[in-house]
Amino acid sequence: MKIKVLIFAVVFLIVCSNVFAGGLSESVEDYYNKTDKYNELNSINEKLILDIGILEKDIVELDKSISDKEDRIETKEEDIKEMEGKIEDTQENIAELKTKISEVKNLNEKQILKIALGSTPMFILGLFLTTILLFYLWKERWEG
Repeated sequence: MKIKVLIFAVVFLIVCSNVFAGGLSESVEDYYNKTDKYNELNSINEKLILDIGILEKDIVELDKSISDKEDRIETKEEDIKEMEGKIEDTQENIAELKTKISEVKNLNEKQILKIALGSTPMFILGLFLTTILLFYLWKERWEG
């Protein structure tokens, strides 16, 4: 009976050690697999963190670029408003100049008429006086 118990104990120990060793080896493999997965996920996480940092820098640069472009747009809009004001002023000046030109043309026509009307009688008077003077000189010459 001792031999049976001893055989049973030896078989039991062999079976238990195989089961324990198999379970232990499986748990060690699981541990290493999980550790490998953890390390892989950790490296992916580190890469993602670096990529996020780069993206954040890019976002900051894009925000600066956008704000600069918005400032330029605002400046251009202000310049456009100023140019529109200048165009309106120029159009007003052109309209004023056109009215002044038409006024000057009207004045010139009136002055030409005044000169013509004023100089015609003077011309006739001068012609008359010259004729009398010539007639007098001619008469003096023939008589004298």
